[in-house]
Amino acid sequence: MNASAKGVLLTRPMPAAASTIDALKQRGFVVYHQPLLHLAPTHAPRPEGVRADAIIITSQNSFCFWHPPHDLCEVPCYIVGQKTAEAAAAAGFKNIAAIAEDGDVLAKKIVATYSAPRHFLWVGGEHRTAEPLTSLQEKNHIVHTWPVYSATMVTEWDDEMITLWAQPPWQAVLLYSARTAEALVRGLSAIHQQQQCRGMMAFCLSPAVARAAGVLAWQKVLTPAQPEEEKLLQLLHHTLSETP
Repeated sequence: MNASAKGVLLTRPMPAAASTIDALKQRGFVVYHQPLLHLAPTHAPRPEGVRADAIIITSQNSFCFWHPPHDLCEVPCYIVGQKTAEAAAAAGFKNIAAIAEDGDVLAKKIVATYSAPRHFLWVGGEHRTAEPLTSLQEKNHIVHTWPVYSATMVTEWDDEMITLWAQPPWQAVLLYSARTAEALVRGLSAIHQQQQCRGMMAFCLSPAVARAAGVLAWQKVLTPAQPEEEKLLQLLHHTLSETP
């Protein structure tokens, strides 16, 4: 069976999912979309009196609800992910100082750039990963946080999705974050369908996502060499093209 006959379950939320759906369809996949995170603005005000030497943005989801003040657009911006960098440039950031594949790599780049303590403004979701914040704080940098969106796990599913999980028409599940994987684990547990994963492959953006997904007994759990969406989709296409 070739890739065009393969079904794929995409779990990332809109609007980021829109471009992924297009990319999957262009590769000939049948796409089923089940967002496992619900994004919403926090309306949190900008931290008062914060002088930022640099900005840190770790998710393109930030730009769904946040319009950066003009003064911040002039400040060096450190970013996780090419898609986030593209969104930052489109939002008006003029000084993209560094782009890294994940928070750990970004932390190393920032620490290598700033020897003396600096003030950083981190912009992102209410639930954030440890890096790069932890490494910066260990080096005596001061990190101010501005949570501009919330990402609530969707663990109660509609009747249509529950019916699909009883006889899944997909062979692969795409997972982009550890919280998405956790939401999947909880949702499947609620409808008692964890066993369905035995016949599926989980394609995870990073090892951290794979660890969260590994709670379930998948046929295979795969991650790309670099945590980039294009690499993930290439891995998906290559693997399913070779699957009989």
